[in-house]
Amino acid sequence: MGSGNETVGPSAASIAAVGNDAEKLQWIVLNHVDGVQMRDMFWELSGDVDVDEITCSEAISILRSMNEEEKSQCCKAALNVLLNKEDPRYVQLERVLSTIFIVACNEGVLSLSECCELLILCTDFTLSTPIDARKFEYMQRNLHLIDYKGLRNILKLLVVERMQEIPSTITHHHRHMLLPVENMLLTLIDRQLNLLPCLFTITELHRVSSNSRAFLLPRVAKKFNEMFISFRPLTEMVTVIGRPWLYPIAAHISFPVSTSSWRLEVATTRLHQRAHLPYKSELFAPQSSLLYTLLRQPRGKDTLSYVMRQNTNMTPQRMQCDELLHMIILEAMSEMEKTDTRLDDPANQYQWMNITQTVTFSLLHGTASFSRLLKILYESLSETVYRKGRDELMWVILQYVAVYIGKVSNEDMLRIADIYNLLYSDEQCWSGADTDPLLFVRFLVPAAIWMHFYKKLGSQASEVLPKPSESLLRQIQFLQEKTADSDPAIQNVADHNAVLAAVANAYSNDMQNFHKLVLTAVDLFLDGPGDDAGSLWRLPHGIICFPKKTSLPLPLIDSLTFHSRNHLFQMCLLKISTMLNVQQSSKLPSPASIDTLVRLAATTEFEYGVKQVLGLMPRALASISASANMGATNQPDRSRDLLYILCDILSYRLINYPLPVIPKVNVVLSCYSALSNSQVQMNVPLYSALEQVMLRYWMWNSPQEMIILCNALIGKQGKLTALISSPNSFGEPQHASTMPHERPHANLHVSPEMLRSLLLSMFRALKLTGVEMASEVLQRCNANFSWPLSVSRTFSAQLIGCSIDDGSDSTHIEELFHCVLQDVRRTHEFLCSQAEEQLVKYFTVERRHTLLCVIYNLIYDSKKLHPVFYSMLNSMTAKDIIVMVNKFVDYFIYIFKKNPPSDDQTFTTMVSVLNDMVFMHQLIPFDRLLAALVLHPTDDRATEISLLIIHSMVGSFPDVRSRLGLLFHFIPSNKLVNTNSSFFNKMSEYYSQYPELTYREMEAKLRRELQLEMGIRQMEQPTINPELHMPIYYGNLAERILPIVDILLQRALETVVADQLFNTLLMSFKPCYKYHPQPAAYMYSVLYCLDKTLSHTARARIFVLEICGQLEERDGKYALLTPSFIQDNHQLSLPSQFCQVLVDRILQASHYPHQPPHFVYRDWRFAELPPAGQALTGACIELLASPHAPTVTARALIDLVFIRPLHQPYATINTVALILTALPSSFQHVFYDHIVSVLDSEALTQGDPSICFESLESECFLLTENQLLTNLALGHAYLQHCNTSSLAALPEFVRDQLAPKLVTEAQLIFVLRLVVPILQRFYDAKERSKQIQDLAVDVYKMTVKVNERVGVLKYEDAICDLLYHMKYMYVGDFVKNEAEQAIQRLSPSMRVKLKYISHSQLSNDVPPHKLNATNSFGL
Repeated sequence: MGSGNETVGPSAASIAAVGNDAEKLQWIVLNHVDGVQMRDMFWELSGDVDVDEITCSEAISILRSMNEEEKSQCCKAALNVLLNKEDPRYVQLERVLSTIFIVACNEGVLSLSECCELLILCTDFTLSTPIDARKFEYMQRNLHLIDYKGLRNILKLLVVERMQEIPSTITHHHRHMLLPVENMLLTLIDRQLNLLPCLFTITELHRVSSNSRAFLLPRVAKKFNEMFISFRPLTEMVTVIGRPWLYPIAAHISFPVSTSSWRLEVATTRLHQRAHLPYKSELFAPQSSLLYTLLRQPRGKDTLSYVMRQNTNMTPQRMQCDELLHMIILEAMSEMEKTDTRLDDPANQYQWMNITQTVTFSLLHGTASFSRLLKILYESLSETVYRKGRDELMWVILQYVAVYIGKVSNEDMLRIADIYNLLYSDEQCWSGADTDPLLFVRFLVPAAIWMHFYKKLGSQASEVLPKPSESLLRQIQFLQEKTADSDPAIQNVADHNAVLAAVANAYSNDMQNFHKLVLTAVDLFLDGPGDDAGSLWRLPHGIICFPKKTSLPLPLIDSLTFHSRNHLFQMCLLKISTMLNVQQSSKLPSPASIDTLVRLAATTEFEYGVKQVLGLMPRALASISASANMGATNQPDRSRDLLYILCDILSYRLINYPLPVIPKVNVVLSCYSALSNSQVQMNVPLYSALEQVMLRYWMWNSPQEMIILCNALIGKQGKLTALISSPNSFGEPQHASTMPHERPHANLHVSPEMLRSLLLSMFRALKLTGVEMASEVLQRCNANFSWPLSVSRTFSAQLIGCSIDDGSDSTHIEELFHCVLQDVRRTHEFLCSQAEEQLVKYFTVERRHTLLCVIYNLIYDSKKLHPVFYSMLNSMTAKDIIVMVNKFVDYFIYIFKKNPPSDDQTFTTMVSVLNDMVFMHQLIPFDRLLAALVLHPTDDRATEISLLIIHSMVGSFPDVRSRLGLLFHFIPSNKLVNTNSSFFNKMSEYYSQYPELTYREMEAKLRRELQLEMGIRQMEQPTINPELHMPIYYGNLAERILPIVDILLQRALETVVADQLFNTLLMSFKPCYKYHPQPAAYMYSVLYCLDKTLSHTARARIFVLEICGQLEERDGKYALLTPSFIQDNHQLSLPSQFCQVLVDRILQASHYPHQPPHFVYRDWRFAELPPAGQALTGACIELLASPHAPTVTARALIDLVFIRPLHQPYATINTVALILTALPSSFQHVFYDHIVSVLDSEALTQGDPSICFESLESECFLLTENQLLTNLALGHAYLQHCNTSSLAALPEFVRDQLAPKLVTEAQLIFVLRLVVPILQRFYDAKERSKQIQDLAVDVYKMTVKVNERVGVLKYEDAICDLLYHMKYMYVGDFVKNEAEQAIQRLSPSMRVKLKYISHSQLSNDVPPHKLNATNSFGL
């Protein structure tokens, strides 16, 4: 080797040496060719001198001294001598190089695979020089000696790269030249020779484009085609039948847990295919059907984010959905032509509002191009006669123009003008009243668009824009005239708000005019004249606020563009954020301002509304902490008021808003941070309000959101993991002097009862989805919490190894009982001696939590209460009071356990005292007592006693009933739509009639009463002090207890209490469900989790009907349930009939053209679920509550897919699978039994295996007798939709129920077709690799069993291809030993075909002397 400079490092010297040797090798080749003529003329060579051998010898001697990498680089560098194809020496140079490579290979210097690659690289495929046939013959003879990896590289190099240089047209002479190449290639890809796994061959051939030059060779083209055809069976076996036409429903319990199996490539919206196989064309096409179905559902844009496959190694991509939006708009415009319903009818506005929201925010978020959308819309509209929906189309365009006028190009403006001229060729004139904002605004939308254009273009408008039509010009002039003077129609927001909306939309980019014309009028409407000292309104408990109580009407808000709405939203947001300013007015924002803020936030995208409201929470908390550090001031601390108002808004209004899960996590963390604040803990109402927010936002989620929430809060890296590690430290004393490291759990500020509600919600979500929480998290939960036996039965899979409380251990309760007796005695002594200070010190300094127990005994004995007890309660924190209430509940229940009342009168008397403590003496808020009674007991007997106590309070005493009855009478069921001035008036009246007094107020009241009894007369003082109360806009008893009522009814159903008790509880609390944000999800989860004890019973029917009855005013009578169930309990219809109705409802809700089905809630923005989700959830509720057993209804559902003719086969199969997978295991077992019965069918036990490769279309439309493809399609849809636990059960099902039945090849093919397509879903769930391996082993065993019984298999090649597919796509060498053992038992032909999997086969490595070699080409 040539030597380099000594100072150069080893790697550099090596590279330098290779370069020198490469030049030397090139010199040898060139010298040999150039010396031919000289040798012929002057040399007299003897016969024994072979110059060719000398040349090869010199070249090989250079190569021998190199390592493998250097040899490869040197040989490829030597190919540079062939760069000039015009060189007359080209043929000789190629022949010399080829000879050197072959000789080097024969002598073992080059590997055979590298030699073949070099021989291909030194071939001129442009056919400008002859192709040397002998080197391709040499390669063809020795292909069998190369390992399959080398052969794959050769195939790729030859077919994918080098043969593309062949001219596009070739002559007969060229074809003859290519004959040796063709022969060699045919040998290489021959399935019978099995030189490499055919899966590799098809993978490389798949890379070949349809215009590949290889197809110019007839035999190669035919062989390629045969290869593709031979892989069709494998392709069928690994493909989900009808995959492009299946779609998920976001409300399904396995979504988005199963979204990995739905994901598409972002750039192409195509399915992600890991294997390169000859799939059907629809599997390579963009999945428009799936995207269209998802996107056109309300809030479908959010669902789309789950099905987009992001490449983690690249910058996140955004799917462009211009075409989809274009289709949705055109479909709506087409449907408008078919209806005579007015544009402003809710049935028409339903989808138009969805389109407006979807298109606008797709444009704003960059998932669609405004210019492209305009272009394709114009092209389509030019060819249609769609005109009735033109106003809505222009409304959609205005949304973007108003926000991004700066980005709208002149070309876009001209395109909009073209669309306008196309759609508005007639004369337009307004006929109507200005009290109808929607139609009036739509009429003026084009004028508003032109106003924005004029604002941007200024004096250049006439140069850029075409002259507007006379109609449009009149409309523009009308809007321009409104800026001249103050129009009374604009100022009169209450009655004539159509003009206001039109002006707001036209001037939203002209803030001077917008402020003068719009903001001033709205501000006056919401707060009234600010300088009028008499203009005030008193909220509950006398708190002063601005007087207006009527919020902006929802029709007016809907008539504003998102841009205009945002201006109004910012104004309202400013009204409450100024509460953080110490210098602000003493009056709070008006109910109208708060309610308008809520409406504006709830009708727009999260980041433009609710997100900004949530942003005030940390600011308010920071202000509270700052105020505490500043000490006492004369100014009221409005930051606490603001935090309370935010809790009011979040709990009772925005809880209906579909908040993304990560902001929910932040809400919970913000509330927890606030609960840890000492100032908050001293403010019991504020503390309770924050608890209410936490309770609602971690109870009312979809199962998938709940799992994300729990992982974020109490998972391995959860922010609140300590909460479940030491829940009982909540009530422990915290001394200021204690160092932080000495009190590791001092930051626990959530009661164990709240944590129980979180854990119960988590267990419910885990059971619904089948997801497995981290084992250490569940172990920690089970180690630190005790559960009743009934709960452990409900969640048996989640509460493995938990502590079950059977109520037998009452040691700590007995200690409490004796402690109470002692404290009662001491209290009597203190009161008799009038030693109030000593009594206070006894209970407060020593932190004795028995105070409420003592008070109960005192009231029970004397019916009197001393004011000093209120003084003590007032000095305690909210945490102290919670602990005391829990102690009291323990004590009260223990009294019943120890000495059961001898008669009903004694029981009633005891509960009467408790009732008086709550309502007359106001010692315990009813919602706090209810939470303690429901969530604090940890054994079933205690729970039953608690339920009896609650039953008595609501059944025997009027206090709860009267309060709830009054509230139910005036609180609107659809609060976001129907809250008005009457609501706020009634709220003040309610709190006037039933005030919720503070402990300080109760103490003052009681002391005045004592003084009056003693004859001491004092000045009259009001009982209520507004400074001691928080501002209540929405909160009330009925809604505060709603989360607890959820748990109350579920516990009553779990413990299977007596019918009378359950019915009383249900009837008393059912009106609360008028205000429940997720009643359908609640009923569904309860029925699902209690399937074994509750479903299909009379109690289940009562439970469902009574709750659904409360939803009629809001959602309509048949929103969730069908008439068949409501009216006759499925008794007058066959199971096939009512199941068909349920399937049809889901199909209608998924594919309605424009107007939604009659049972869908009229405004999707305020609905619990989108239409498809509503129909699916309702179907599941109905089937779970139906008196028919799962064996009947599941069978009826399955039979629906076998109706012939089946007009929507894929949609029907998909819907049936959605229902089956959303139901508990009792229904799914019927499906599994059905699959087993199919395996026993005559078609599989006696039929030809080819029957498994027919098409579903022929079965459904040609009415063939075969039903196997329908069964397979249903099985695929089921496994595509099923939750994680059902998916995990598949290997066991295959091993235990299917594999033992296999006898014929048709059965084997059927099982493989059923199972193999779902391997991808296992693969996507990384933690499921064990299940993939189990299934792979089962596939080998089943193949062996059938092969041993049948002998030669008809689809032997396809099954072998499948085994290769499993190895290289899913399992690798993880099942190597099992695979080898199985292959040894297969037939000889299959063993040969599987030799690349079985490592026990003979090695393919052959010594160099075995080469079928020719040492030279005889140069």
